[in-house]
Amino acid sequence: MREYVLFSPIGSTDPIRDDFDGPMLHIARYYKPKKVYLFFTAEMSKRDYKDNIYEWTLHQLDPSIQIEKIYHEDITDPQIMDKFDEYYPKDIEKIYKENPACQIIANITSGTAQMMTSIRIFAAQADFPIKLIAVDTPAKKSNHSRPVDDNYDKVLSWKNDFDNETDNKEVICRCKEIKHDNIKKAIIKSIIEKYIEVYDYKGAIMALKQAPYFFDNKLPEVLHGADYRLHLEHNKAQMSFNNTNVGYEDVYPVQSSDCRDIFEYILHLQKLGEREYLLEFAQGFSPLLFRLSYSFLKRTLKVPINEYIRADKKNVKYYVEVKLPDKYKTELIKKFHIVNYKTPLNTANLLPIIKYEATQQKKLDGYKKINRLREFEESVRNIAAHEIIAISKETFKTNAETTWEKIIADFKSLYQIIFHGTVDWNSYDAMNEKIMQYLR
Repeated sequence: MREYVLFSPIGSTDPIRDDFDGPMLHIARYYKPKKVYLFFTAEMSKRDYKDNIYEWTLHQLDPSIQIEKIYHEDITDPQIMDKFDEYYPKDIEKIYKENPACQIIANITSGTAQMMTSIRIFAAQADFPIKLIAVDTPAKKSNHSRPVDDNYDKVLSWKNDFDNETDNKEVICRCKEIKHDNIKKAIIKSIIEKYIEVYDYKGAIMALKQAPYFFDNKLPEVLHGADYRLHLEHNKAQMSFNNTNVGYEDVYPVQSSDCRDIFEYILHLQKLGEREYLLEFAQGFSPLLFRLSYSFLKRTLKVPINEYIRADKKNVKYYVEVKLPDKYKTELIKKFHIVNYKTPLNTANLLPIIKYEATQQKKLDGYKKINRLREFEESVRNIAAHEIIAISKETFKTNAETTWEKIIADFKSLYQIIFHGTVDWNSYDAMNEKIMQYLR
């Protein structure tokens, strides 16, 4: 539970009036702040210098309360808001910086109407949350009793204070938390929500930095986890999510690393398409198609492809001549006239073997999808190789003779053929729902 720090202007009903707590004392009684900052105008400063009535009374309530006094003796007319609009932001911001782990609560009952209004305006615009507390009069109506004046007797007033009779059932808490909307919080929240809706988690993180104190302290971690996921840094994403109430298993619908990496890569390309980052989409096309082609050959067609290849230090794969079966060499020669064993493995030189085995095993559906995607790959790669600026949807469709949406649909269909099972292709939206909970 967070500790409270109270900011309280001092008015003519403080500390005790008509044998009941004034607002400042009553808030301190029920919220038990560890520290109280007292704000004095010229008139109230004189009263405090004379008999130290406010600090003395607070220490009767709780000797451990820390008290700081803020004197503004140039405020001689508390009916004018200008001075309060000048001083409140500086004073309360200083209090927040001195007590960053505490909840700031502010008394909006003591003082003039102008003082109360000024606090409410500042609270609506502040960079951090301020809880506003109003205190009803004991009779629940306007207080027409004699205000605290120069003849105030602090000892007698404390002795006669009915609010000290905690066993009296008629003594109740008169504090009310005043609901108010912080304008800055509402604006930042709206901006963060818009970034999340378009899967721009870096943008959301930057927006959050403008006012982090309004939101759950786990929100940055969740946003970082989502951004790591989007950029395929799954180990970092797992660490981030596991530091919050959003577990890794709650976000990633596919757990097996090989299936997960391909599944997440498809979603990664889908998000690039949705954000119309089509140059990046085109550049990311080939690695995904190769992974799916390789997996189709290995998992669906049951070809022990790992036995026929070698990998260099950078994990680039090549065919090994002495290990590659003659039937596959024949298919490669039909397509390329020779088998170049120095050419890295890619979708193009996997495709003849895939076609051969898919025909033999009557599993042509997967082959046809890979072949169609291979045709798209050639046209998409040509766009990426020749464009140095962002690619428009129209340019993409004209050159590739398809849309990125159709390409993603083929990738998803091919994934289902290879890995089977039911997967949640809307898992980013489900993740976003979990993130949004940290904004409420």
